Amino acid sequence: MAVRISALLAIGALVFTGCSSSGDIQAPDDPEKTSDESAEEVAFDRDDLGDLPEDVFGDVVWAHDLGLMASEVSLVQGDRTFVVRNGDAAGEKVLVALDADGQEAWTTDFAEDSGHFLGNHFAVLNEGGSESEGLTQTEKVDTVQLLSYDDGSVADEFDDVRIPKGWLMSRKDDGSGGDDDMSAFYDENTGEKRPFGMSKPPGGTPDDPLPVDGVPNPDGKLRDLSYHMRVPSLGLAFLSHSINSPEPVTAADVDTGEVRYTFECMDQFTGGGDGGFGTRSPNGEYAVYGNVVVSADEGHCYGDRSFGERTPKLSAVDDSGLAFGKVEGDSDAKESAVMIDFGAPGVEGVLYDGAAPLGVMDGGIAVFQVYTEEGSFVVGVQMR
Repeated sequence: MAVRISALLAIGALVFTGCSSSGDIQAPDDPEKTSDESAEEVAFDRDDLGDLPEDVFGDVVWAHDLGLMASEVSLVQGDRTFVVRNGDAAGEKVLVALDADGQEAWTTDFAEDSGHFLGNHFAVLNEGGSESEGLTQTEKVDTVQLLSYDDGSVADEFDDVRIPKGWLMSRKDDGSGGDDDMSAFYDENTGEKRPFGMSKPPGGTPDDPLPVDGVPNPDGKLRDLSYHMRVPSLGLAFLSHSINSPEPVTAADVDTGEVRYTFECMDQFTGGGDGGFGTRSPNGEYAVYGNVVVSADEGHCYGDRSFGERTPKLSAVDDSGLAFGKVEGDSDAKESAVMIDFGAPGVEGVLYDGAAPLGVMDGGIAVFQVYTEEGSFVVGVQMR
């Protein structure tokens, strides 16, 4: 049963406020198998999801059995759910893309720590190293392949990049020289090379028009801010005076640097997610990231310990802006799932004793990962 947080205040402070090339893309063994046939093969019970709010979540529409092998849902976007599991060899990982019916759409293997989720692609770093032919030793160049989220095909390839915070940073323009000592990055969708920022320490005049990471700064207003993350579907980057600062968070246009809006985090902007991208709603109009939920026009941050609020870790948001996540337990309260309408104050959040979705697919399919005695399952539940 869902319980409003404000009703629980008497109990306690419950108000939340790698080294080898990417493997060949593999299609599913039996592409004709239907989701109904798959569901008959897995021993999954809806009760394993806990007490989901009936007015929000409907029936289980599919369940994908991951078995006992260590696996984790890493991204839910569009009509794909991406699971990363251990491979057969030491240091090997496998990316499994599930479609809207919970079936395997494609898979690929990659070396541990060499895969990165970007805004619209999965990036795989293939380390070059060196090779010998007779007495001659040659150095092979590192390459990065961008795989399409849709079918795993190679959309682009670069031979001089590294990937900090989800940016395709050029190694050639690394701040060691060149015009104005400027670093550069590549746009993942167009391949266009763009200025990233300066290697020299902060300083100069307040209106110095230097980019902040990959965010343009033509009028200098972003000069003293630190970059947090970006949401490609909103075209926004989020910055503040310090990574762990209670200062206002600035939402800036990722292409022009224009400030769209600001909002405050009373304690800190906790963040979360690989590569610094928010988890978006199916329609792309909302995104969650750590303890914040944002749109194109406004943002909201939850967690104010000065008022006894617990800080949530938000993991999913639907097309209406309804956000979901977890709040950690403490001596007075156990860990709970939480949901809150976009823009609502923390006291209007709703705690429930069940699983929190890790994302919402196109068509309003909430995606969960559940662990049972039989193994791990990725589960799709139709939202009402």
